[in-house]
Parts: sequence; C-alpha cells; structure tokens
Amino acid sequence: MRTSKVIHQALGCVKGKRIIDIGCGDGIFTKELLTLNPGFVLGVDPNDAAIN
Repeated sequence: MRTSKVIHQALGCVKGKRIIDIGCGDGIFTKELLTLNPGFVLGVDPNDAAIN
C-alpha cells in the first residue's frame, strides 16, 4: 500500500490544512503529505543528524 494512502487513511482529508510533522527525520512522511494538497506542511526534528 502506498505511504500516501496510509497517511490519508490515518489523518483523513488534509486538503488546505496546516500540518507540522514533529520528529520528521529525513522527511519521508512530510514529502508524502505534500501529495495530499495541504495548505502548508512544516517538518521539524531536534536531531540535526536526522535532517542532514
């Protein structure tokens, strides 16, 4: 099952909503969220190594 489908099932419709992905790591879910047409997505992670 595609990741975006799993995210959509878990969150419902995110179209136009503002989303923060806390602990996003490398951003794989943050990027998938963008495919669901949210209004804004922000990914943050306190671990610099996870982002870089």
